[in-house]
Amino acid sequence: MVLIKVEEGDGGEFWRVAMRDRAVVVDRGSEPADATVVLSADLFHDLITGADQLIAALLRNEATVVGEVALLLVFRRFFPSAPGSGDPRDAVGGSRWRERMDETVARSTPAERA
Repeated sequence: MVLIKVEEGDGGEFWRVAMRDRAVVVDRGSEPADATVVLSADLFHDLITGADQLIAALLRNEATVVGEVALLLVFRRFFPSAPGSGDPRDAVGGSRWRERMDETVARSTPAERA
């Protein structure tokens, strides 16, 4: 479980996020968790709208984490991607790249694929 403390002014809110079998359960509470993330309300808004990324915020020291940091690598996939982001190959003829890759795989012998 990840505990998110959203700080605003003198106080803050606590959100518990539990991940179980491809499902995410979110509720309020402040009991101990495997990892605790502390961040500002503005940063939290940017994360849930996809305008910023959690790992980048940690590297900029705009958020802190206590506990199992590796858990955040799994947790970050639940935040949306930035608006307008996608596979860069699509912007530069990605379909042709995929066609060439499929042709290469089709030409390889079964021994080469193993």
